[in-house]
Amino acid sequence: MNNGRWTVMIGGREALPIRAIPYVTAWRESPDSIVRALAEPATVDCGQGLRIASRYALCAYQMFDQDHYKPIPASQWKDPVITLNSLTKRLQGNEREGAIDENHGPWRIDAILSLPDNVFVWLNEFESWYSMTRPMIRSEGDKHRLREWQVALEKPSPDLEEIDELDAELFQPAGESLCLTAMLPPGLEGKLWRYCDKGTPEVTSAPSHVVAEVSDTPKAAPGRVIDPIRTHRIATRTNILDPVIDKAIEKAGSQNTASVYQQLRELALSEDGPFTGKIEGSSLAYTDAENKPKWLTKEALQKRLRRRAEKGG
Repeated sequence: MNNGRWTVMIGGREALPIRAIPYVTAWRESPDSIVRALAEPATVDCGQGLRIASRYALCAYQMFDQDHYKPIPASQWKDPVITLNSLTKRLQGNEREGAIDENHGPWRIDAILSLPDNVFVWLNEFESWYSMTRPMIRSEGDKHRLREWQVALEKPSPDLEEIDELDAELFQPAGESLCLTAMLPPGLEGKLWRYCDKGTPEVTSAPSHVVAEVSDTPKAAPGRVIDPIRTHRIATRTNILDPVIDKAIEKAGSQNTASVYQQLRELALSEDGPFTGKIEGSSLAYTDAENKPKWLTKEALQKRLRRRAEKGG
């Protein structure tokens, strides 16, 4: 669809049709797990009027008439969840007695085709979500390495090179394991994306008032000091974190990941720039240029710093 990849270009930005996600992830994400993530509210109620961004929520967009798109509210995915549950029960009920997963192959095709063919996720947002929702601990060896990482951080004079090495092992970007050129079964050829035969248009987003109408983001309770979904009027979407990263590098005196992260953590706690003050593990919450809750992971920071070093910045 796009230079041999199962992605499309929309408004100059790479997008992934949701029908392609199971194959791109080698079925680590199935149609039912995808719609559950899309049905996940963007924020979680912590009580006392406080809400924080949910790391499990994924936002998808629906394209209309090849001329615009808009985000789909999480509430709209409740019906697809029910549909897929019913499909699973029906195919399991049709299996012969004693047969196990006899209809699993047909279920895969039918389940994917039950997803809308004009809905997509932004590739970079999906990669970030996919990375944040993978289990960090996969083996006893990982548990041992995690303990080493925690001990290294707690030393009076941390060895930054050792910490970076452990970071690279424990926080390997899950997005790198995606296969965007996955082989599809014949039953899905030409069915991943509604507009593939007509050419993917250069589209723009829906007017801002349309986006506001479908937003599930709750309004902050009056008088609350903590508001993790604050509005940040920063124009450049892709560089929204650059100013605070620049500030963190300046304070750290180097581009070492561990040093820069510690400075960013302090900036995040003070809600500097787009940061919201929420920290979960090694992930720092912020809002992007469209006021959507996002997380800056340590691995994502490491990749940003590597790109800067490669560019000489």
